[in-house]
Amino acid sequence: MRSTTKITPALPKRRPQVRGLLCAGTVFCAIAVSFYCIWMLDRGFEITDEAYYILLAKNADPSMYYISAQHWVMSLIWHITGSIYSFRAAGLIILISSATLLSVGSYFSCVKMGLIERDRLSISIVIASAVVGSLFYATTINLSPNYNLLASAAAYSATGLFLIGCHCSLRTVERVAVYSLAGCAIGVEVVCKASSGVSTFAILLVWLGFFERSFLRSIAISLIMTLTALCFVAILMWANTTFGVAQHALSEGLALFRIVQSEAISVRLIRYALQFWQYFSTSLITFAIPVVLCAAYTITGRAIFLKMAVVGLVAVLFWGRHFIGGWSNGAALSPPCAVFSMFLITLIAAFSVWCRDLTAAALFCGLILLPYSVAMGTGNALFTQVVVTLSPWATVAALLAVASYPGEADRNAMAAMTLVFIATLSLQIVTSGDRPYHMAKPLRNQSKSVPLPNLGNIKVDEDTAKFLQEVNLAVEKCDVAPGTVFWGLYNIPGVALAMDTFPVATPWLNNAEQANFVIDRRPDILDQPSVVVLNDEGRGEMPPIPEKLMNSPAGLRLCGATTFPYANQRIEIWKRG
Repeated sequence: MRSTTKITPALPKRRPQVRGLLCAGTVFCAIAVSFYCIWMLDRGFEITDEAYYILLAKNADPSMYYISAQHWVMSLIWHITGSIYSFRAAGLIILISSATLLSVGSYFSCVKMGLIERDRLSISIVIASAVVGSLFYATTINLSPNYNLLASAAAYSATGLFLIGCHCSLRTVERVAVYSLAGCAIGVEVVCKASSGVSTFAILLVWLGFFERSFLRSIAISLIMTLTALCFVAILMWANTTFGVAQHALSEGLALFRIVQSEAISVRLIRYALQFWQYFSTSLITFAIPVVLCAAYTITGRAIFLKMAVVGLVAVLFWGRHFIGGWSNGAALSPPCAVFSMFLITLIAAFSVWCRDLTAAALFCGLILLPYSVAMGTGNALFTQVVVTLSPWATVAALLAVASYPGEADRNAMAAMTLVFIATLSLQIVTSGDRPYHMAKPLRNQSKSVPLPNLGNIKVDEDTAKFLQEVNLAVEKCDVAPGTVFWGLYNIPGVALAMDTFPVATPWLNNAEQANFVIDRRPDILDQPSVVVLNDEGRGEMPPIPEKLMNSPAGLRLCGATTFPYANQRIEIWKRG
C-alpha cells in the first residue's frame, strides 16, 4: 500500500555567515573607536575652539553676547561634570546614546516597511554602524559638548524618537510621551543652533505626511512636538536668564558676529550649492570606477558588477590613502570625497531597496538630508559641518546592508561594501589623532600630565606643558587673581582658561573692531583690574592695544611672554590697573 504522507521540500537555509562577519566587523569597529575616544579624552589642549566652548560652559554669564544659547545647556553639563575630562566624557556619552536612538528608530521603521527582517544580527549591525558614524565627530575636535555636538545629538534623538513613535507598537500615552521627548530634543537643537532645529523639524513634518494616514493625528503630533519644543526652550531660558536679558544678549551677539561674518543668507546658500557641487564632482572623478560599476549593477542586476565595484572601491581607497583622517597642517580637514563617495556608491548599488516605494524613499531621503539640515546656517565649509553629523549616513549604509536582495551574491557584496565604509570611517577616526586640530604634536605624543586651574589634569606635549608653566609664572608675577577680567587680543580663549580669568562679554575676540565694540558697550569694565593678552598669531608682530585699554591710571605691566607651539604663536601677558 502506497504511503499518502505528503513530503514537503526542504527550504534553502539562510546562510548567516556573511551577515555574521558583517556584525562582528561593525561591532569591533564601534568598540575600537569608542576605546580610542575614551583614550583621547584627557589629551590635548588647544586655545581656540574647544577652549571657547569650555569657557562658555564654565562662565555662563547671562550678560554675555551670543548668537547661540548653547551655554544654557552646556553650563548644566559642566555643573554635573566639573572637569575637562568629565566634560568630554559627557560629550562621548551624548553622541553614543543619541546615535543609538537614531539607529533603533530607523531600524524598526524599515522592519515595519518590510525592507528588513527583524533579528539580533541586523539591529546590532545598525546600532554599531550608527555609533561609528556619530564618533566621526572626533576627527574634527575633542568631544567637549558645544553647539555642533549638541545640535547633532539633538537631531539624532529627535529623529530616532519620532520614528519610534511612528513605527513601533505603543499605547497612546507612550506615543505622546515619545513625541514629547522628540519635541524636547528639537528644543535643544533650536537653542544650540536655531537654523538646524528648524530644518530638522521640517524633515519630521514631511515624514508625517508619508507615515501618518490620519490628517487630524498628524496635526496633533505636530502640535505636541511644537509645544514641547517651545516649553523646553522657555524652561532652559528661565533657568539661565530672563527674556529681556536674552533678547539684548542675542541682539548684541548678532551685531558682534556680523563684524567677522557678514555673508548674506542668499550668498551663503549659493556657497553651499557650489561647495556641494565641488566635492560631488571630485568624488565622481576620484571614484569613477566603482561608481560606474555600481550604476551598471543597478541597471543590469548582475552581481558581478557589484563585486567588481567593491574591489575597485578598496583599490581607490588604498591608492589615494583615504584611510587617513585628521587636519592637514592643522587647519584644513582631510578631503571629504572618500566619505561622500562611499556613501554615494552604496546608495547607487541599493537603489532598488530604498526607492522601493514612496514611503521607503521618504524615510531614506530624510536620513540622507539630516546631516545637511544640522549644517544649515554654518559659516564654515559645508562638508566640515556635515561630517560632524555622520551617524545618519552610517545608519543608512547599515540598513541597506541588512535589507533583502534577490540573490545571495548581491547580499554578500552589499555587506562587504558597508563593512568597507564603516572600517574606513573607523580608520579615519583613529588616525585623526596624528593630525589634531590646532595642535603641533600628535595626540600619542601628548602624555605629560599638567593641572589646569579648576579644570582638572590634562595630558599635553612637552612644548605645551612649557607654555602652560610660563603662563602660570606670569600669573604669579603679577598676582593675577582668579576671575580677573580678561581681554584676549586675539583668538586666544584658551589663555583665559589657563589663567583662570574671566572674558568680557564674549569669550572670543577676533579683531580690533570686535574689541572696540565690546569696550564701547561695557565701559564699566574699564574701571576694574584686568589682564590684556596679546597674540601675534605666528606673524611676528603683536596687534596694537585699543586706546581705551591703554588709558589706565596704573598703566600696563608686562607679566611675561610665552609661545604656544601650534604655529609658534608668541603671546604676551600684561596686567592693567
